[in-house]
Amino acid sequence: MLRLTALLVFLFSLVQPCPTQAGQPASAPPQRCESHFGKWCTLAGATAKQLKGVGNDDLIEIKPARPNQPSEPIYAQATAECRTGVADRMELASFTLDRPFRGDVRDELMVRLSDTCTLRILIPAWHDETFQWPYDLGLNLIRVCENEACEGRSVAEFRSRINIKYRRQLIQP
Repeated sequence: MLRLTALLVFLFSLVQPCPTQAGQPASAPPQRCESHFGKWCTLAGATAKQLKGVGNDDLIEIKPARPNQPSEPIYAQATAECRTGVADRMELASFTLDRPFRGDVRDELMVRLSDTCTLRILIPAWHDETFQWPYDLGLNLIRVCENEACEGRSVAEFRSRINIKYRRQLIQP
């Protein structure tokens, strides 16, 4: 009888939901910045490579760090004023489809981080589902530094406002 009771208690514990299953979110560690660029950074999970920019502007190539991810990069271009200090805002200044860039076509997000700092994010233009990673994953890899510890929001917050797939369907002939 004692063995049966112990077995029932053990089996009952297996079917009881753990706290995360009962609707309480698991506390995940905060994502850390891997590469800092003043008022913004790229998170762990991205490789960021500095390229030659135009004038004093920085041009950063951003790709997922995992080798099984698509290799088409996102580019971020920031004015020299973005190199120091922290962002005092994160506003979508503009969104433009099919902007020419380095012999290719990119969708462009202009994100204002302060009165003098604008971050230009160039994403591969949406062609089909294979170009979805920049919107689903890529924008999550760019964070605005709202304090000295570079804690802040991701530019992925703009995803619902730009709604790439919907806009592409609207402009298709």
